[in-house]
Amino acid sequence: MNANKLTSRIITGLMIGVVVSVLFFFWGDVREVKDVIFSISVPTYLLAIATTLASYFVRFLKWQYFLKVLKIEVPWKDSLNIHFIGLSMSITPGKVGELLKSYLLKNRAGVEMARSAPAVFADRLTDLFAMLCLVGAGVSLFAYGTLAFLIVLAGLLAITVILQSRSISLWLIDRLAKISFFQKRKDSLLTLYESTYELLRFKALSFATLLSVIAWFMECISLYVLIVNLGLDLSLLHVVFIFSLGTVAGALSMLPGGLGIAEGSMTGMFLYFGLAKGTAVSITLLIRLVTLWLGVLIGIFIFFLKRKTYMP
Repeated sequence: MNANKLTSRIITGLMIGVVVSVLFFFWGDVREVKDVIFSISVPTYLLAIATTLASYFVRFLKWQYFLKVLKIEVPWKDSLNIHFIGLSMSITPGKVGELLKSYLLKNRAGVEMARSAPAVFADRLTDLFAMLCLVGAGVSLFAYGTLAFLIVLAGLLAITVILQSRSISLWLIDRLAKISFFQKRKDSLLTLYESTYELLRFKALSFATLLSVIAWFMECISLYVLIVNLGLDLSLLHVVFIFSLGTVAGALSMLPGGLGIAEGSMTGMFLYFGLAKGTAVSITLLIRLVTLWLGVLIGIFIFFLKRKTYMP
């Protein structure tokens, strides 16, 4: 893994993001979208950004908690930089690029990647559990997407139960070790599993999921302040449901940053709840800018500022 390869991936993700945004911009009618964007006050934008930044720092607290559980010691400034650099990888398929954080920990603190990588996996898993908690409130009230919600929840619970069962997981590792590719890597697989097991124990999983709920709810608030400023007839529960459902759809698509799927889902839900097309597209593009793209841009900035430190 080198800086040039990462730069190429980041540029590719940015290009895809620009294409998706431009397509939605024109589909929503350029004039209508522009009017909505400029009708929102500057203080409202600043409040939405501030709320999102607060969300990022709650996620950082979760990252620090995972490192503590795994007994990985690293200076908090380095950990903060690594956490935010990881946000630039949000535009990789399924966010798998966030494994870059494990690579940077190895470079900076000599931590074996197999030991820290489960923190990235647990981060994604607890995010999905948190989003389902938020979606669940809307599903129970609006009776929309109930079957899909239950299928995804059952899948996540099944994965968690299997990983929390040492006998099942170790049996699976033994089976994998019979394949030549994994035979040489059995020790790494065992290390990987032991870290995963520690992070998915009830106490750690519950606390991390709580932090995720707080963080994602803050991003829902970022969307809500935009909705309120526009005087739209949508409650906070509507907003939480729309944002959470769109985010889950994007995450499950495994596309870079959920691009296209998340935007389409959110826009579709706004239309379902009675918003005009131009307004629905405008709000969707704005909240993606304030949440997803803000983090990506901060991560890119820190990456180029500190890449010689973490990728010598």
